[in-house]
Amino acid sequence: MACLARRWSHTTVRPEGSGNMICHRVAPGFGGLVTAMSVTYHRCGVPAAPGVSLPVRADSDIMMLGVGEAMVSDELVRRVRVLRERGCSPKEIARSLGVPAARIAPIVRAVAAERQAAAGEPPVVGCWVSQGWRAGLTVESQRGWPGIGDVAETGESGLVGVLVARRERHGRVSVCGYLVDVYCLGVKDVLGPRVVDEPRLDGFTRSFFSAFDRPPLAAPIELAQHLVLGSVEYARSLGFEPAADFAAARGQLGSWTGPAAIAFGR
Repeated sequence: MACLARRWSHTTVRPEGSGNMICHRVAPGFGGLVTAMSVTYHRCGVPAAPGVSLPVRADSDIMMLGVGEAMVSDELVRRVRVLRERGCSPKEIARSLGVPAARIAPIVRAVAAERQAAAGEPPVVGCWVSQGWRAGLTVESQRGWPGIGDVAETGESGLVGVLVARRERHGRVSVCGYLVDVYCLGVKDVLGPRVVDEPRLDGFTRSFFSAFDRPPLAAPIELAQHLVLGSVEYARSLGFEPAADFAAARGQLGSWTGPAAIAFGR
């Protein structure tokens, strides 16, 4: 159900049986702006403040989202930001707002990028790489990275798992995993970003690396950057782009200028 707010002097939308209300008023002398007000209570335990005002163009779309929910796009972003700051997962936010998860996901990513830009890079809680990552690769000799001397090739050689966890609020951590083809294709698959309670991080890490024969190595974020971002640059030189979800997980690796200290390919 949708309502288009045109240049009318007054329009009121009251979703049936909801108790929520949105009023739209065109304020003369303000360039045809509409003031949107809403009163809503969410299942995630975050009541929307009564009388929240948001200026939007009078010819903008105001969508009725979910059961008894009405909001404009900027207001949706604001509410996602509030819920995210309180530790709600994207699925919880989608259920709370009555909005499809597919619509919430890019907003969550944008809010995370906005917060990261404002606060700087969140501290790294942990970083891991699969054992045998060095097999078949040439690395600058002065690097003291873990596993740098493990050059024996196995059936897993060429595929490297990388997992990076960073601190979030409320005792939670954000986690991103990368499956990297260091011989050719670069980043083949991406997991996350996902936000989990910190006590669950160990189990999450074991699950991520369960496909490998040996447990992962704790590593500095620098090694993760050179492996993942360096492989992306190499693959692009061959005409291959990283997995579609890589853009959403790129920020987890932090700032990096390159060039890679690893020679990829065979």
